[in-house]
Amino acid sequence: MSTGKPNEERLMARLEAASLENIFELSEAELDAELKELGLDPVAEVARMRGVIDNAAKSAARAGLLSAKAEVARFRQSQPSGSGDPEAGRKLLERIRSRDPTAAEMMIAARKGKTLSERDEAGLAQDLADLEKLSRKPE
Repeated sequence: MSTGKPNEERLMARLEAASLENIFELSEAELDAELKELGLDPVAEVARMRGVIDNAAKSAARAGLLSAKAEVARFRQSQPSGSGDPEAGRKLLERIRSRDPTAAEMMIAARKGKTLSERDEAGLAQDLADLEKLSRKPE
């Protein structure tokens, strides 16, 4: 059996929408006059409403940040754990070098050196292994 609440809720929603439309159609002077008629200070009410809007915006921003953090956590959990295989990275680096001998020069161009140091090579191999791991689809 229906209690009529949905109809009451719809009626209240329509009334609220109509009231808001009416308020938005008022000029600033008309709104000030309405507020004064209600015994309210227009300047104080504007400041109060700005505070309400500011708090709502901050709450929405906080909610968006929490949602983004949760999404990042879900993404990280979906990624395979552990670092890529450095040996596989070294092999890939050697394949790149064998295909294009000038590739090594491009890799060190920013350092103004002649060859990659062992540390640079190990870091590059690790980076290549990590890229390989990221390019694989999660299981």
